[in-house]
Amino acid sequence: MIVICHGGPTSHSLPVLSVEIQFWTSRGFSVAQVNYGGSSGYGEQYRNALYGKWGIVDVEDCVKCAEYLVKAGKADPKKLIIRGGSAGGFTTLSALTFKRTFAAGSSYSGISDPESLLMKTHKFESHYLEEADRAISRGQKIVRRKVSLKEREENICSCCTISWK
Repeated sequence: MIVICHGGPTSHSLPVLSVEIQFWTSRGFSVAQVNYGGSSGYGEQYRNALYGKWGIVDVEDCVKCAEYLVKAGKADPKKLIIRGGSAGGFTTLSALTFKRTFAAGSSYSGISDPESLLMKTHKFESHYLEEADRAISRGQKIVRRKVSLKEREENICSCCTISWK
């Protein structure tokens, strides 16, 4: 089972024919495209669910999707894969670093240093991290992953090591 995280991070996956999805399914893989909290197309309240929680809400929704499919007998818990690009790559790296749900993952053009992104990105995306910082200063318990993801080094699974140092 491959769980695909879209980029954006407020983009969304469309239920249309995709050559990329067909590539995997024609080779025996099941694919789940997750429109996690913060995805567009479901109203402003749903999209705003990601503010202050980027790297948390998206990861939890991808994990819940995988766990549901395992519980429903549609996926093998030892063969779960997560992948994504850009912001979806950040979701992938966060899921592999902070959760134990997935056996493997692939981040392509993924954001590995959100703090650097904040310094270089356009105004629209910069607000995700600014909102997280404001929430932390108000005393809300939000995990600051932008530093811990960058500094953490460990074997995620038997086939890969993530090293940021």
